[in-house]
This record gives sequence, structure tokens and C-alpha cells, in this order.
Amino acid sequence: MIRGDGQRVEESSRLIASRYRLREKVGQGAMGVVWQAYDEQLHRVVAAKELLALDGLDDAKIDRAKARAMREARLAARLEHPNAIRVYDVVEEDGQPWLIMEYLPSRSLAAVIAEQGTLPPREVARIGCYTAAALAAAHRRGIQHRDVKPGNVLIGDQEVKITDFGISRATDDGTATMTGTVGTPAYFSPEVARGEDAGLPSDVYSLGATLYTAVEGGPPFGTADNHIAMLHRVASGSIMPPANAGPLLAPVLFRLLSNEPERRPSMQEAVHLLAAVVNESPQVSAATVVIPATVELPAEAQPAELSKQEAGAAAAGLVAGAAAAEAAGLTAPPAKPEPEPTAVEPEPEPTPEPEPAPAPAPVQPVYTPPPPTEPAPQPEPEENRRKFPLVPIAIVLLVLAVGVGSFLLWPKGNNQNNNNSSSGNPSASGTPNTNPPSTGQSQTQPQPTSETPTQPPSTPQNTPSQTQPPPAAPPQTAQQAIEAYYTIVPGNLEAGFATLTDRFKAGRNQTFQTYQTFWSQYTAVRVSNPVPQGDNVVTVTLQYMRGDSLVTTETHTYTLVQQNGKWMIDNQA
Repeated sequence: MIRGDGQRVEESSRLIASRYRLREKVGQGAMGVVWQAYDEQLHRVVAAKELLALDGLDDAKIDRAKARAMREARLAARLEHPNAIRVYDVVEEDGQPWLIMEYLPSRSLAAVIAEQGTLPPREVARIGCYTAAALAAAHRRGIQHRDVKPGNVLIGDQEVKITDFGISRATDDGTATMTGTVGTPAYFSPEVARGEDAGLPSDVYSLGATLYTAVEGGPPFGTADNHIAMLHRVASGSIMPPANAGPLLAPVLFRLLSNEPERRPSMQEAVHLLAAVVNESPQVSAATVVIPATVELPAEAQPAELSKQEAGAAAAGLVAGAAAAEAAGLTAPPAKPEPEPTAVEPEPEPTPEPEPAPAPAPVQPVYTPPPPTEPAPQPEPEENRRKFPLVPIAIVLLVLAVGVGSFLLWPKGNNQNNNNSSSGNPSASGTPNTNPPSTGQSQTQPQPTSETPTQPPSTPQNTPSQTQPPPAAPPQTAQQAIEAYYTIVPGNLEAGFATLTDRFKAGRNQTFQTYQTFWSQYTAVRVSNPVPQGDNVVTVTLQYMRGDSLVTTETHTYTLVQQNGKWMIDNQA
């Protein structure tokens, strides 16, 4: 324990627990002093932290604090993550608990901010991504940090690590006695400032406050020497909107700093939100880079992108296979004239095409040469051969006539075609009404009314995707605009692509072809949990569907702008 300058000199060579030799002091905070030390058993450099919050307590509280320090240290020792400082050991020396931890030559984020001032949004997002990855790993093991702040984020030459897991809780008795608070009030979540228990979302809020400080130069609620006044500010939850965060990082900060814990993202979601900001933001100048650009983002930030690329490649393969199959199907009918009408049947999707030729006059030639289209009446093809010596020419003309006739008549099943499709045979739909002169076709005419109810449903099956956008009222808010966007994609990609601003497309190198390739792997998107973050920022949860199967679930924050009275998507984080 440090009591005076003279004793500091003596303690520079002090041996702790008969094993750890103190070398030099590297830091001091409200709850302890950190020394660089040497482990004489394992022959490695370590960091030794003496917890000072036990001064002035009675014996009962000291015993309680020691037990809690040991318990929290053991919990922290379970965490192994490349972005978290490891806890090696917990020892007691002269009645004081010491934490023996991994030593990292570094500066704290608080020191970097003090030296450089505000940091660029991309660098802040990078630091946040590393920190969130370690915190997410801790949360998966049920470990809360409880004191996320710039002073506990360490920045080395090639890495970022967070330290002091559980220390604020370990020294709860001492800190509460002296100040009435536990941890650092400027980075508390509103629920903790109101006296409620800290949960995992509280760490998320503290991370948001830490990143806010890095990009804005100060905490979201300012600073105050009076802890009670600071707690009152934090409990109100009213922060100043960030001015330097930019369009990509600002929506993420709003989500992390949400007043309601249930509206904040999980720490794992925070990793991906911050990684998206890093990937979409432009490179910063070398003068403002805190972490070298060659250092990759944490592994937690990579799988989603990798799986998305693999899914895109698989989707491209499926599209290519479907195109080849479709091409094969289009070339197959000439070998078998009968299936030709069914191959033409699905193509009336662009319904406007049959409308320009409603006149029945072109239909008449189709009714005159029907016999070859029915395989059953053999005599009729023989009569045809007698009348037409040039059989190949006749077959070609018949195939063309039947194809054109079925193409023109099929969408108009409420008029003359109600008497033509009575056989109910899908493979011969469009041809039975060409047989009135034949006695062998008498069975096809008494049933025109039975076919009438079955034909109209074919057109409503095509119309919903075409009539879906027009009925929707123009969206009045950003939330309504996002919900409207996901009702038209992937069904109407032209309209969806037109909803993106030129800035959005340029930032993602988005072309309609890449846009179409991405959406080809999904059939629908379900939107849930919309959370407005302001007049033009909204966060939603998306479920990407393929048929009835859920492919993936993602949460994104969108920034929208109005252009010519229409909401346009300007950014996605």
C-alpha cells in the first residue's frame, strides 16, 4: 500500500506473496495502484494491482471485501479472450488483496483522448469493436464488467484490451461507504444511477458512453465533481446528440445509449454494428490512426461477413443453374408440339402484353386447323395429309398458330375461352376449344361452366406482386418508410433499388446487378421491433426468409433522408 513518497521507493523492489517482485508503478486509480512486476517462479513480466478501497473499513467489511475480491478474480480468471487482460492470480499481502494480471505495454484510452483530443469515428468504432468482442465473450460466461470506461480500455502497439473485470463489484463495500456509488458515475447506465441492479445491458450502455467520450471529447452527461449531481444527470437519461460521430457511428451510439435496457443491442450485436461502421467508413489519415490499419478486426466480427459471401456465391450458383434450366426448357418444346401451350402459359406475367391485341380477328385461324393438336383422333391427321401434301410446313404453321392463339386467349378466360378449356387436362389447356367440328370432341363442350371457376385464379396468382406497391399509402415517417421498403423487396427490386440514395449506392459500390444477386437468395423479409432513434433514424430486426424457412436474423439501424418529398435510404449500420 502506498503511504508516502519515501515508501514508494522502498516498494519498488518489494516481494509480494514471496513470488512477485515489484519493479515500477505504471498507474493509479480510485480503487488501486498498478505495478509492473516480475514473476520469479514462471519468469515473466506481470501486472500487480493492489486494491486500496479497503482503507478505513472495519474488520467485518474488510473480510467481506476480501472474499468478494477473491470471488470476482476467480470469475475473471475464467475469461480467455485476445482482447481481455488475463487474471493470473489473487494473493493477499499485509492484509491487502492483490490481483496478478497480464502485463500489456500500453496507454489507456483516457490517456489517448487527453493527448489527441477527439478521435475519428472510424478509429473509435475500431476500438469499440475490439472492446465489445471481449465483453461479449465475458457476457457469454455470465461475467459482467460493471466499470467500462476509457481508463479501463488499454491500447497497445498492435492490440486493444479491456481490464478490471468485476473490480468495482469486488470493492463494492469500500466504494459505497466513501462515495455512495460503485464505479465511475459518468459512465453509469440510467438504471444503475437510479439504484437498480446492474445487468448485461448496463455494460452495453457504459461501452456507448466510452465511445461517445472518444469521438466527442467528453462523456454524454458532461463532468461534475459532485457525484450526486452527476447521478441525477445520468438517471434522467437525456444526452447531448453527438456532433462528431458522423452518419455511420451516430446511429450506433444512439442504440447503445438507449434509456431502456431492453432496447439496447446485445454485446455481440454491438460487435457487428461497430464492425459495419469500420468497413463502411473511409480510411483516416495516418496522423489520427490509433491502431495500425494492418490489425484485423476481432474474429467475432468476421463470421457474419464470411457466411454472407458464401451464401451469395451459393445463390449465384443457384441462379446460374436456374437460368440454364430455363434455357433448356425454352428449347425443348419444338420436339413436342403438345406441351408448347403450357410453356407459354406462365409467360403472361407481364399482363400488359396481351391487352394491346384484344380483337378476336387474329384468333380465327387458330380455330380452323385443330386436328393435329389432339393425339386421340387419328383419322383427322390422315385427312390433313391428304389436303396438305407438304406435312412439315403444316406442322410448323399449326405449332405457331396454337402458340399464338393460346398466348392471346389464355388471360381472357371470362369470354369465349370459358367454352374452350372444358377438358380439365392441364397439358392440353388452350387447345380443346379448337375442336368444335370434330365428333370425337363432343365431350369437351358440355363442360364449359365447370372450367370457368378454375381459370380465373391463374391471373390473381400473378397480380399480387404487381399490385402490392400501388395500394400502400406514402410513408409519413422513417419507420413507415423502412417497413414499406421491405414489403416491396424482393418482389419488386426496381422499386427497391430506386429507394436507395446515390450516396448509399456509391458507398457500397452497389449496382442493380449486385443488388439483384443479393436478393435472389431470399423470398421475403419480416420486419419486427422497430425503434425510432430520431426523426430520420430507425432500428429494426429483420428475418430473411427462403420460402417458409428462416435463413438469418439481423438488426440494422437506418438513416433516411427526404428527396423530392420521398423517403430515401441513405445509410445502413
